[in-house]
Amino acid sequence: MELLGYKSVNIGTNGVDGDYYSDIKLTTPEPITLHKLLDTLSKNNISHCSMEASSHGLSQYRLDAVNLCAAAFTNFSHDHLDYHKTFDDYFESKMRLFEGILSKNGTAVIFKDNEKGEIVKNRCYKIGLKTFTIGSGSENNIIIDKVKSDQIGQTVRFKYANSHYQFRMGLVGRFQVNNVLMALGLTIVLGEDINQVKNLLHLLKPVPGRMQLAGLRQNGAPIFVDYAHTPDALKNALVSLRQHVLGRLIVIFGAGGDRDKGKRMKMGEASSNADYVIITNDNPRNEDPLEISKNILEGIPLNKSSDVILDRKEAIHKGVQLLKENEVLLILGKGHEKYQEIDNKFIPFDDVQITKEIMELEN
Repeated sequence: MELLGYKSVNIGTNGVDGDYYSDIKLTTPEPITLHKLLDTLSKNNISHCSMEASSHGLSQYRLDAVNLCAAAFTNFSHDHLDYHKTFDDYFESKMRLFEGILSKNGTAVIFKDNEKGEIVKNRCYKIGLKTFTIGSGSENNIIIDKVKSDQIGQTVRFKYANSHYQFRMGLVGRFQVNNVLMALGLTIVLGEDINQVKNLLHLLKPVPGRMQLAGLRQNGAPIFVDYAHTPDALKNALVSLRQHVLGRLIVIFGAGGDRDKGKRMKMGEASSNADYVIITNDNPRNEDPLEISKNILEGIPLNKSSDVILDRKEAIHKGVQLLKENEVLLILGKGHEKYQEIDNKFIPFDDVQITKEIMELEN
């Protein structure tokens, strides 16, 4: 929306764009804070605001009374079961965005290739909501036709309203293709001209900590940092990045303490999509980091090349050292976060910054 010339803002896990409100600690702020924020944005002539609707926020009614013009369903996977307890509860929380909050005149933009996509569409249809779908099937409004990857980007071809379009973007990972086309779908249902929007897609940059290029080693091998911290997200990140790799794919990740223990072994299983695995600390909080690593190891195949280096800086240093030409290192779990949470203390730690410091020492 900014590239289209609108004064716009985003609210989400990374906080709020600009200087309008700096003390946002939740992905979706609680109602009083949120409505004060929206009022402030309106008084500052912000015409467009996008925001992340977390499942916690939806189940706790934080978004109620927000007048949404459009809402998007991107995916559904194993996450937050320490809070929601069951997949059904988790999914129903997400559905509140469409069935309880989205304006009856609004449009639901749905990523149809997710296994829940058809269910979301049908439930929106039953309550009379307009829908707009994106996916590989010919029944979708935006049809994903072909994706061609290079080392640090990809070229996308898609079809909309019987016309074919193509663009290249400096973003890696198939999920980025899906997200960009979802964003395109949102602009279309808000009345923007697809030809104007399409010409701006190559200017998009990654969200900090979301498949962010932290740097290139002297041999040209790239290092990416991503926030993926669930089994499905970990697998998707690795599978997506595989398309950009000629040699080995090395991954560094851990799991959060005092959270859903059931996903740890599954994260280990998902890491089998890499060639070399380094298990390290994420945010162990009040749990024993060694115990967390043992839970993850239970899911890693015995024949998989792996290592456990609990000191996250040491783990990143080892990963960088291992990286040869035509290989890729992916550091997962913390993304944009600037700290590690250990024993009730928040210790400064930035994956991107640490990676750059390590590479500067090498040079």
